[in-house]
Amino acid sequence: MKERPILFSTLMVQAILDGRKTMTRRIVKDRAGRQPSLDFACSSHCDGWNQCRILSGNGTSPAIKKLECRYHISCPCGQVGSHLWVRETWYASEVDKKYLIGYKADGDIPHGQGYYVRPSIFMPRSLSRITLEITDIRVERLRDITEEDAKKEGKDSTWLTTQGAVTWKVQNTNARYEFMKLWDSINAKRGYSWESNPWVWVIEFKREVGQ
Repeated sequence: MKERPILFSTLMVQAILDGRKTMTRRIVKDRAGRQPSLDFACSSHCDGWNQCRILSGNGTSPAIKKLECRYHISCPCGQVGSHLWVRETWYASEVDKKYLIGYKADGDIPHGQGYYVRPSIFMPRSLSRITLEITDIRVERLRDITEEDAKKEGKDSTWLTTQGAVTWKVQNTNARYEFMKLWDSINAKRGYSWESNPWVWVIEFKREVGQ
């Protein structure tokens, strides 16, 4: 089965490595690079002919109707069972004539002569250390995300805060709100803000054994 690359930020790579992130949301786009209409979306199992999910006017009551699907959009990440190899920010260095590879998610990237930081988009397959298997795919509107799913998106349940010389952990009781902030920090400037409530692919995955 064909493997596909997928980009994750350093924070999300850390969440995958910690076992906190088992889900990701990606923008749905048609062949022209646009969002589908507000009234239609394909299920992950749509075969382009008779398994299309046609949403009712209020967008909440899916019904199966046998007719040719004019709105079929394939998930760019593949299907259930497909493998995704993770691209992350990395660096290369040459020390004592030895070529070394490191990953930003493992800690701060060293500074100094001989270190070359490479953005995730430039990571070749041979250097990827994380492979994911897709376990489920569905389509939904962004703001339909539940509190449970927001936690599966990898938001840490605690964070550190400092006042004066004292630092302590604060419990996050609203992962959905934290996910909203994260989403907008990445996607709002691209025209897919939380407020615009775009269609998204909801992709669940598990990390390959031995990685």
